Amino acid sequence: MNAISLPDGYTVCNTWANATGEGVIAPSSSTGTDGASGLLYLYESRLVPASPDESLTKEDIPCIVVGITHLDVQTYYRVDFADATDADHKTYADVLRNHKYLFSIERITDPGYDTPDEAFEGESMNIFAKLHQWADDTEHVDFNHENYFYSETKSITLYRNAQAARTISVQSDVPVADWEMSFADGTKATASPLANAYYSVAKTASTLTFTALKAYSAVIADGKLPEETFTLKAGRLEMEYKITQLDVSPNDWSNGGNLNNDFGNNIPAVGNSITGSLTFEFAPGNLIAIKNANGEYTYHFASEQWYISVSPDDPNTSRVNAYDVFSWNTLEPGKPQNRKESNWNDAYDPCRKIGSKGEWYTPTRYQMEKLMNINQCQGSWTLADGKTCKGQYYGTKTVPSEATRNTYLFLPVSCIHENTQQSWYWTSMGAVSLDSKYDPIDWAQFFESMPSKSNTTSELHNGGRTNIFPIRCVRNKPKSP
Repeated sequence: MNAISLPDGYTVCNTWANATGEGVIAPSSSTGTDGASGLLYLYESRLVPASPDESLTKEDIPCIVVGITHLDVQTYYRVDFADATDADHKTYADVLRNHKYLFSIERITDPGYDTPDEAFEGESMNIFAKLHQWADDTEHVDFNHENYFYSETKSITLYRNAQAARTISVQSDVPVADWEMSFADGTKATASPLANAYYSVAKTASTLTFTALKAYSAVIADGKLPEETFTLKAGRLEMEYKITQLDVSPNDWSNGGNLNNDFGNNIPAVGNSITGSLTFEFAPGNLIAIKNANGEYTYHFASEQWYISVSPDDPNTSRVNAYDVFSWNTLEPGKPQNRKESNWNDAYDPCRKIGSKGEWYTPTRYQMEKLMNINQCQGSWTLADGKTCKGQYYGTKTVPSEATRNTYLFLPVSCIHENTQQSWYWTSMGAVSLDSKYDPIDWAQFFESMPSKSNTTSELHNGGRTNIFPIRCVRNKPKSP
């Protein structure tokens, strides 16, 4: 290694262990805000004696020199890279690249040396320290002056099926019996496993196992976002894990499956009983975007036509930060925004993110005009628990039976306007016949149905692009052979 990349604020400083002339890398100030914690970057140093026939000497053992004020006197101690809680049985450690080492000072029995040089050249004495080490993944290591907790990851992805599980490696010097576990809904326990209605977590001294107790479709049917926050407390440390259940399965990319099955390829459309000259078909549910641990989004469709995350009692306010409503021609859900482009840009069509073929897209104004002219009726979708969701059926003049309702299109209520529940959905069309006092770059066309009114009707209107509405994606019908 000829050069090292350092974080901002870190410089190479002189050391007493500078026999090679390389030095030790350290921050400009190695003292933490509490005056007791510091951070040093070291070159790799392995335990190699001067010759194969000789035992290790203190010159062969990596160490640090710690300065401590003891009884108002500055004193210095040599601390070897070893677990020195038992002075008679030391286990020395190499200093390896991409590793992190934490020294925890357990106790001091007497003053040390008068100068750093004397401490370095002398024996490690009168100080007892624990040494913890782990490999590169320090973003998942929590520690304080007493304890540490290592997690393989804090982002847990589970597959769609009930009993889908993920096990991660963990390590801590806090006994596993003392780990306290809880979910965001208030469910908590020290005993293992911890479970709520949707997920469970089991602990051992070296693992955490996360299990989905319900299938993805059942979670959605309960009106719940398929994710959970799990918190683990070990001593004074507190770790938070994000659980996300996705509508995917390992079978989607193993033998007999298709990697893109649940990302848009081979998804059956709804509305097959709609008659007329429609050359397009509708997705089985509204578009959903779930944010992953890396900050990117995974796009898929709600598993049921009725599903929309906004509250039917107050959908206007609950749309903000929701994961299934979008501003016009944008990819990030639940965020009012306007990219200020004159025309629609397919690169920012979230429907295009479904599947590898790019066959799904936001419907055009002209497609929704055709939908306005077919049979339709207001009605409700009855859920398994007896609850109902109001919306508009298309392709029928009467509310269909539970057995046949997926052969028609159903758009659930998404907002309240003028004291009526309405269904507003984006089209890809910019503003039409806009008054000259309005800037077209701020407006676009949306599709509106009003199932709360006695007169069933659907219309197209101009709306501000920063509005966040749901999207029911469409694709072209396959051509007949």
